[in-house]
Amino acid sequence: MAGFLGWFRPDKPGANVPAALACLRHHASFRTRVLVGDARAGAGVVYRESDPPEVFEDPERQLVVAILGAVLEHRSAGWHRFTASELAMRYAERGVRAVSGLDGFYQLLIWDGRAGRLHLWNDRVGTMPAQHATVAGATAFAPEAKALFRLLPLKPRMDFTGMVSFLNLGYPVGTCTLFEGVRLLAPAYRLTLDLHTGGRELERTWVQRFEPDKRLGLRAAMDLIYDAIITCCKAPLCGDTRPTWIAMTGGHDSRVLLHALCAIGRKPELAVTWGATDAEPDSDPPVARALAAQLRVPHRFYRYSAEGVASHVTTWGAISEYASDNPSYFVVSPTLLYDHEIPSADAIYIGDVVIASGGLPRTVEDAVATVLSADFGRLQPRLAGVLRTSAGAACSAAFWEEVRRVVNTSPSAQPEDVQDYLWTAVYNFRWLFSPGFYKEPMFSAWRPMLLGPAYDALSQIPARLRVYRRVYVDMVHHHLPTAFRRPRADASSLVDWPYESRHEPKLRGFLQTYTSWERLAATPLGEVLDRSAFNTLVTMFFSHLPQPMARQPRYRALIALRRRFAAVPVVAGVFGMGQRLLRGKAGLSEERGLCATRLLWRIALLASMHKVVATGAFTDERGPGSESA
Repeated sequence: MAGFLGWFRPDKPGANVPAALACLRHHASFRTRVLVGDARAGAGVVYRESDPPEVFEDPERQLVVAILGAVLEHRSAGWHRFTASELAMRYAERGVRAVSGLDGFYQLLIWDGRAGRLHLWNDRVGTMPAQHATVAGATAFAPEAKALFRLLPLKPRMDFTGMVSFLNLGYPVGTCTLFEGVRLLAPAYRLTLDLHTGGRELERTWVQRFEPDKRLGLRAAMDLIYDAIITCCKAPLCGDTRPTWIAMTGGHDSRVLLHALCAIGRKPELAVTWGATDAEPDSDPPVARALAAQLRVPHRFYRYSAEGVASHVTTWGAISEYASDNPSYFVVSPTLLYDHEIPSADAIYIGDVVIASGGLPRTVEDAVATVLSADFGRLQPRLAGVLRTSAGAACSAAFWEEVRRVVNTSPSAQPEDVQDYLWTAVYNFRWLFSPGFYKEPMFSAWRPMLLGPAYDALSQIPARLRVYRRVYVDMVHHHLPTAFRRPRADASSLVDWPYESRHEPKLRGFLQTYTSWERLAATPLGEVLDRSAFNTLVTMFFSHLPQPMARQPRYRALIALRRRFAAVPVVAGVFGMGQRLLRGKAGLSEERGLCATRLLWRIALLASMHKVVATGAFTDERGPGSESA
């Protein structure tokens, strides 16, 4: 993962800096360097050769300023991209707050030797991860936990809250990680290390605003969002001559981004799509191919299959540190795009956008349930059903305490605002930004529709127009009608996981091996799972052989109606009641809620992580359990 490292370790022999840097070089194109300091205290960086940091040094003032990414500010005259020397001047004249909360996608590091301080800033939405820990008077930060285990006297152990969150959601919520004692730096935060004492300070640098203009009509709101997206796409994220790709699906967001980039003269060199098949009509690959062809952008499709899990799960798990359970990442090599010899690119555009889905919540609890896809205050029933009676309450309490920490940071108490805030602070931060073979750590990812002007526009739009992205979808049809000559993709091109988990031999073998009780008993999972209930679930799962899924969707008309009428409180309540009733209805996809396939996959991944830890992949030291791994 590209990012900065910083450390304070006063004991002898100090931090193992060479090992920390070496463990982060995941590809031949990765580079590392020490920026300042020694084994006692210092800072370093890992980066890709095509996207190096900008570094400014002032030896007289003992000042080092380094930027990874783009630090931006939108002014009346347009965008301004800061240089490291400009930020050094700001900091020297006005202190830390003068360089805090700026727009862009970046990490910013400042070493102030005179003051004895090492500062690290991340951007407003947290696109570049930074993990930190303090132990035995030593403290450090790094883009990946494996580097912390070399910088600090810290051993990798599975974190209880992170484990429960992973089982319940598929990723750790809040700032917890799967490693005990390791935390992720929250979006829009500054982390400061005291280079004399090892003390650590955290400060929030930007707060998302919600100041809706209730007089704003649909047409004005559409214009507001459209203008904001065009403005965002003009941001100088990378040089005009640097090659870029765009990740294409058949949905709204990537086509909006592609059309906006082409409209301002920044046409990507290549559009890329991946999946299990490109032959299914109305699925992502054929729709994306047609959209790209419409704008004369070359398109490539990359196929993967379920059998790749056995070959790549350990490698990807060690690199990604199991940040999410997204199975599509575990079925391919981390170097998939490199291996296929596609044209080199310095960055890939991704169409994530500020307006997320969801109805009009009546309460904050409803808002939380929408974002987490889980009933507030309870673990998902499938998970709760395989936990020991004595462990269920502790698991639920740990998970929801972490969730409440995030909810309490919302700048608004209005349910609809809390919902939009959580899409950024939870779903985007921990799911969308989790490592992937087409983004960090392998490539620089630019998400222009998440820049400040887009958030400023969102802050003014009334909740009734944000419901199920109504203003956004209507904006697309009004301002970009050519983008919708091809309907939105609504068929599946992904792996049929419930079917393949039973029928594909290598994937079935992986799941059976890593969900065996003999394997789980030696892991922290063995302490919370009820052996009898879990073994019953496993037996029922593998004895049931489902038919392949129906790749074409149902209920298209209902989805369209939902967007139009869900802003009406009574109708919203009916929709919500209907969704709750349908979750358990026979004949519907088991992907509604936490299904057996996904739960067993998550358990198998955590058991795989236990093996990776035992074999020394995170520390270069083999531990107990490595013999059976």
